[in-house]
Amino acid sequence: MTIPPAAWTPNGPNLGLFYDANGNITSPGNVTVVSAANFAPAQVVVGNTSTLIAALRIGRASITVENNGATAVYLGNATVSVTTGVLLPGVLGAAITLATSAAVYGVVASGNQTISEYELY
Repeated sequence: MTIPPAAWTPNGPNLGLFYDANGNITSPGNVTVVSAANFAPAQVVVGNTSTLIAALRIGRASITVENNGATAVYLGNATVSVTTGVLLPGVLGAAITLATSAAVYGVVASGNQTISEYELY
């Protein structure tokens, strides 16, 4: 992508972001800048009943869930099922990032599947 010279500022491309009086990056429009001070990784074995992957964490910016194997995992709330959950494909390395502070649960159709998750908060 080429950015026209008029879009450049001394600090780089003009994307509608600027620094406030405290030195924080901010935006006058609908762009949200998210920065997290903490990174919390973990591994969880998800079973064929609703399994807690990460508890509610007020202030969490996002959680990424990555599949460590070949079994599909379905993500949702405490009542998640294979018919109501969001599919995390059964592909090694498949991942989804959710911008939520809510508790995240998973379930598999049968057996178990290890997933990795990390929270930014």
